[in-house]
Amino acid sequence: MKILLTGGTGFIGSHLVEGYLKNGHQVIVVDDLSHPVKNFKQIIKKTKLYKVDIYDFCSLEKIFNKEKPQIVNHHAAQSSISSKGISLFKVNVSGTLNLLKLSKEYKVKKFIFASSAAVYGHAKSFPIKENSNIQPISEYGISKTSAEFYINLFKDDFNTIIFRYSNVFGPRQDSTAEGGVVSIFAENQKKGKQSFIFGDGRQTRDFINVKDVATANLKALKSEKSDIFNISTAKETSIIELLTLFQKASKKKLKVKHLKPRVGEIRRSLMDNSKAKKVFGFSTSEVSSSYTSEVK
Repeated sequence: MKILLTGGTGFIGSHLVEGYLKNGHQVIVVDDLSHPVKNFKQIIKKTKLYKVDIYDFCSLEKIFNKEKPQIVNHHAAQSSISSKGISLFKVNVSGTLNLLKLSKEYKVKKFIFASSAAVYGHAKSFPIKENSNIQPISEYGISKTSAEFYINLFKDDFNTIIFRYSNVFGPRQDSTAEGGVVSIFAENQKKGKQSFIFGDGRQTRDFINVKDVATANLKALKSEKSDIFNISTAKETSIIELLTLFQKASKKKLKVKHLKPRVGEIRRSLMDNSKAKKVFGFSTSEVSSSYTSEVK
């Protein structure tokens, strides 16, 4: 199949490119190249790359008209919980709506969207299920929620898959990014640098390896049901526990400084993944428990 993948030069997107190509699919990458992984040119050399902002409707339409993709996989986004304002709206909301309108016009068969655990906000019951209350507490979470609502308006026009990712980690993750605590600890472990923990460190996350996320996106191609799925391990680990794992692996105490809690950050995350397992055979592998393996 011909797949138009937004954000294909980024952390998660680059792994999707590899998975789709390996399984014989044709990949068209649309990316503004604002945050490409270091070796992105090598990864996407067998794809066709368009350097385009997804909120540029006219440029996007030219791509759809020329390529006529069967599948749209939308992973381009401003992904920081501290992102705010018009730029966040333009990319995460307006950009998504542009893709939806063009997908309808050019008769796309399936639309896959990368959403986030941020849509749940401070959940009251665990593990969090897909039908749990949606109460985002950050502008980023609101932008993803808004995009989901728009997608639901188009589910009668084509098959829609919304993936709510838990905390993704793995190779190629940017250790300077605020959300990549696993890669940050790994980098600091190697260089003997100080790590920062926001708050008391007892906040928990459901960490999932990017390779398992890529597998979910591959399996979703065969799913006939429009639905929302949590993509997670259904296991929670506190930041303090994560730090302890790195200290045991390195056999030395890491330098740590506690800072004030960040605004818009949830206290606990534990996401149920049973629906994805049942509908399209999603499963997690051992890599999602290998936090301390080298992150390149």
